[in-house]
Amino acid sequence: MWERLGELDLPVTLVVGETDAKFRAIAEQMATTLGDARLLVVPEAGHAVHLDQPSRVARILAALWGP
Repeated sequence: MWERLGELDLPVTLVVGETDAKFRAIAEQMATTLGDARLLVVPEAGHAVHLDQPSRVARILAALWGP
């Protein structure tokens, strides 16, 4: 569905772990393809970023959806 990513008309936040080389590369490519995207790389985290750095992920989510 790569060819359809540019059709998304909403902001997208991509969150990946710093040491997850495969999905970080995918997220970087997605960020350049999407019209309104930002990429957040969580330090000291791998593929399971939410398990490796739960408090950092919670802060990211709070900033996105908080008051």
